[in-house]
Amino acid sequence: MPGLSDLLRKLTGARDTSEAPAPVPAPAPAGPGIAPAFQLPGVNDLSARQAAELLAEHSGSPGLRLLDVRTPPEVASGHLVGVENLDCYARNFQQQLAQLPVGPSYVVICASGARSGQACRLMRKLGHVDVYNVTGGMAAWMAQRLPVER
Repeated sequence: MPGLSDLLRKLTGARDTSEAPAPVPAPAPAGPGIAPAFQLPGVNDLSARQAAELLAEHSGSPGLRLLDVRTPPEVASGHLVGVENLDCYARNFQQQLAQLPVGPSYVVICASGARSGQACRLMRKLGHVDVYNVTGGMAAWMAQRLPVER
């Protein structure tokens, strides 16, 4: 079974970074219905389908964490299994992100991919390396009819 870093490289097309530092990857092309303005420099993007495959492959792995940065009412209306909610509108949001361990990889989702993209960018500034934004967010996830908990 491939390791988490191998699978992430396969899904995103990233290079092996164990030998030499790689430049910050260019954003993925905008997917269907994704506004190019939501594609942020320095943020690794996964489609909803890629994120679902990654999460299924590494279900329960301490090396992969899933963050939902929507508000609690949004999360209550439907969320991914095993998600951790950090409300991006909370006053202490940046502090909460700073307290996350740097070691694991993170998949970050919101309603459309905009807030999660901004959260990913902030996480990169805080020293997180393996941070992945779900482009299209929950809207893309639901459009693909992927599993949601209510």
